[in-house]
Amino acid sequence: MALDKVYEMHPTFEEWVRSHKHSSRSVSCALENAIEMGTDNPIEVLQSYITELNEFRDEIRGEISEARDWIKYFRSRKR
Repeated sequence: MALDKVYEMHPTFEEWVRSHKHSSRSVSCALENAIEMGTDNPIEVLQSYITELNEFRDEIRGEISEARDWIKYFRSRKR
């Protein structure tokens, strides 16, 4: 079960947080922001973290789409 694996790898929430110190800057900032919201409730922290990651995901999808459009544009100009 996935929950058992998470607990085996990171027996405490604090250990899980420390394991994210080497994540990309965007991910680690999202986690820091969630932690700094002033609650000791890990569920609220994680919900805030997920919300911010979802916002990044949406932004990244848009950026990827725009970059692909530019590639199409530049390829069409080569002809």
